[in-house]
Amino acid sequence: MVTMIFYSIESLHDRFLMVGERLWHVGCSFNQLGQEISAIVEMRDERVKYTVTQMFDEAQSHSPVFEVHP
Repeated sequence: MVTMIFYSIESLHDRFLMVGERLWHVGCSFNQLGQEISAIVEMRDERVKYTVTQMFDEAQSHSPVFEVHP
């Protein structure tokens, strides 16, 4: 089962997707994926992953904006 949890992080304008230890940058809004040319790029730089992970950890101390439980 997959649960999707969306957080608003003021210091991040872009969208990121984290699955386990892997992190992707999503170039468009999630609701527009596949409607036009879209790019999802895996972020492999450890400094970038660490920075974004720290922001995610901080965001998780607050209520999510939206959750999807299939």
